Amino acid sequence: GSSVTSLLRFVSCWYPSLRLLVGDGQHIIKGAFNVEHEGTFLAGFQVEILLDVKDVLGLPTVKEVSGRIPRVPGRHINAADGSACLYLPEDLAVRCSEPFDIIGFLDGPVRTYFLGQAGFELGVPFPLGEWGHGTDGMKELLTNLLGFEDIDICIAFLQLLGRKVIKWHWPCPCRSRRALRACHQGLIQRLRHRLPLQTRRFLLTRATE
Repeated sequence: GSSVTSLLRFVSCWYPSLRLLVGDGQHIIKGAFNVEHEGTFLAGFQVEILLDVKDVLGLPTVKEVSGRIPRVPGRHINAADGSACLYLPEDLAVRCSEPFDIIGFLDGPVRTYFLGQAGFELGVPFPLGEWGHGTDGMKELLTNLLGFEDIDICIAFLQLLGRKVIKWHWPCPCRSRRALRACHQGLIQRLRHRLPLQTRRFLLTRATE
């Protein structure tokens, strides 16, 4: 339909080496994802971006399909299916609150991922800001976000932040035995303003899985 045509035109304009394939109810962006830095071509990776196969945030699944990237955790790729670990889901949930935009997705996490891969092949460490894998990465994010090393305290804050209504006379989750208003009210208010309720609840779900 017209939406598919618009998407095809949009992608081909910004990324001429990629094409949109439509069939059997599936939409796949396929081709070479070329990585440049400051006008210099670094590498081209053969990719498939499965628009209908979503991750936990409802974003497309990206695969490197030529086998160029070894399927090992240290290269941020899933051994089972070759899907790219573009980001720690919790990190993206915190940083991204705008509606999904395919060009923003390609220019942002997809480009950053393959730029890191190209740099690795040239002997450059992965970009700064890399999180640990799985549970370790989730813990790193929460301790950084909330400022507590104790993951149980972080979860207690998330449980509070997952509520629609918060009473300031309630005890603070930091275990100080003080009321919120006399303790971490400011932190709670900043995070409620920064993160939508659905994001706060998503983080809690991930932290307690």
